[in-house]
Amino acid sequence: MSSLYQLQPQCGDMREASHKDGKTSKHPGVPWATSLQTANSLTLEVTQVAPDTKKYITIYSGGGLNRERVAGQRRSPNGSGRRRRCRVPLPFPSLSPSTSFLRSLDVDKNPGAVRATACALEPRLSWLLKQASGGLVDWFVRIINASLEQSKFPSCLKQSIVRPVLKKASLDSTVLSNFRPISNLPFLGKVLEWMVASQLQGFLEDTDFLDRSQSGFRPGFSTETALVALVDDLRRELDRGRVTLLVLLDISAAFDTIDHGILLGRLSGMGLGGSALQWLQSFLEGRSQLVKLGDTCSDPWPLTCGVPQGSILSPLLFNIYMKPLGEVIRSFGVRCHLYADDTQLYYSFPPNSKEAPQILDQCLVAVMGWMRVNKLKLNPVKTEVLQVNCKSDRGIGWQPVLDGVALPLKAQVHCSLGVLLDSGLTLEAQVSAVAGRAFAQLKLVRQLRPYLEKSDLAMVVHALVTSRLDYCNALYVGLPLKTARKLQLVQHSAALVLMGARYRERSTLLFKELHWLPFIFRAQFKVQIITSKALNALGPTCLRDRISPYELVRSLRSSGEALLSLPSASQSQLVGTREREGLLHRGPHPGSGTLSPGRLGRPLPPSSPFGRA
Repeated sequence: MSSLYQLQPQCGDMREASHKDGKTSKHPGVPWATSLQTANSLTLEVTQVAPDTKKYITIYSGGGLNRERVAGQRRSPNGSGRRRRCRVPLPFPSLSPSTSFLRSLDVDKNPGAVRATACALEPRLSWLLKQASGGLVDWFVRIINASLEQSKFPSCLKQSIVRPVLKKASLDSTVLSNFRPISNLPFLGKVLEWMVASQLQGFLEDTDFLDRSQSGFRPGFSTETALVALVDDLRRELDRGRVTLLVLLDISAAFDTIDHGILLGRLSGMGLGGSALQWLQSFLEGRSQLVKLGDTCSDPWPLTCGVPQGSILSPLLFNIYMKPLGEVIRSFGVRCHLYADDTQLYYSFPPNSKEAPQILDQCLVAVMGWMRVNKLKLNPVKTEVLQVNCKSDRGIGWQPVLDGVALPLKAQVHCSLGVLLDSGLTLEAQVSAVAGRAFAQLKLVRQLRPYLEKSDLAMVVHALVTSRLDYCNALYVGLPLKTARKLQLVQHSAALVLMGARYRERSTLLFKELHWLPFIFRAQFKVQIITSKALNALGPTCLRDRISPYELVRSLRSSGEALLSLPSASQSQLVGTREREGLLHRGPHPGSGTLSPGRLGRPLPPSSPFGRA
């Protein structure tokens, strides 16, 4: 029952499947794959395997995509039809004698995990595949495994439609550089990418390949964890009386200028080779795109570099491409955080340091050189520099230079991962901006209230108002009450609109009925969640390294409670830092109604009432 079917490079080009017993068969009308003649139509086996393959992919063929899987079960829950499990060895090379690139793969669930966006290249095919996935799972299995076994990405899935999207609503729509090219890709190609991306992500986690400063597109990492680490570093240096220069580099069209040869070299250097590398090379090369505006389409244009924005694999490949940059920056004693193409480097030094200008300029020269070698373009005009220091300190008297352009020092940067930062880290501009946008949205929601049910209105309020308050709200812990009160008023106004209450209604009763935590406690709870994830290895290591356990001098009843050490008062000069670290290590007042972070060494209970907030 061994057989081999061929992957077809063009849609509709059907070939015969060659079998060991000499028989052939065809299935007309099914693109990209031919039939596999076996004794049982629910069984799939591929025989040509690389000799170093050690692991196999478990595939359930036949049946529906969402059926229940039980180990060892041969029949479906309703007793109709037989369920057979077969192991399909894939030719991805082993990275070590006991570890191979691909692990177990569940073909049944992956198509349902991919969003079925409409694509002009396949009219209504995405919707059809989602609705009829139960009857098409066998073909999903055959097409995907044929692509992996042959180390080829189907050519008909390489074409994409680009729809220009304005980067910001405030930008000039007549300037072409203000648009971001988002690629609209075929649904089946996304399913195939999802299969490989899930395995590539697992490989990156198992080998810890990515740089610890990279936060984009990684499980447990987010813009909030990156900003928490960044702001914590800036506040610690501010407590020490040091000056910090935060440089926000602007890379022009980063995803579109990736060199395929350099990327394939990085993939080979991380341990990939053989058919695995050949498949990724086939995915990158031979792509084309066309631009569509309204009903007008351009002619297809071949792509010789870059990865498509909107693809599932592209973010992972971009992370691999950018990995060496962190090592280049840290070689000068400069720290950095990378989130996709947003690169932030910062250097702290005494106010009267004479070596700081030379060190930072040398680092920027090295970064510029690395960008040129890797075919990336830095834009010095859009690069911003924030000077973080005490109000009593004078200016440092010099400006960093990038590619011959002196970068002016600013007291406030326009945006760092969606957050406005100022030189004193007061976040007053950020709070005012969030409150202003939230009140503007709330005004529109109030007009919709007579036409929506309460449940629908709650969804709109959360999507347009409270979600703005929750974004990076861990940074708001420790802010002065006069600053935090602006956001508290937004939450109170949202509760009034949702409940239809009067303006003077007390927020305590409203929040209790809505199961909402007050804004300040909600921010404190976010810090506790981040701390819990960091302690349980569910978050970035850069956050876990900042937390130290409390070491008891003698044995006490609290020895097994996983307490955290509290820094001395001399290490925390700023009021916000004292409040934040006091919350992190001791917890809020016992009567505040929030969880005590002093015992965050254990995971938070899933039945916690605060999960409804």
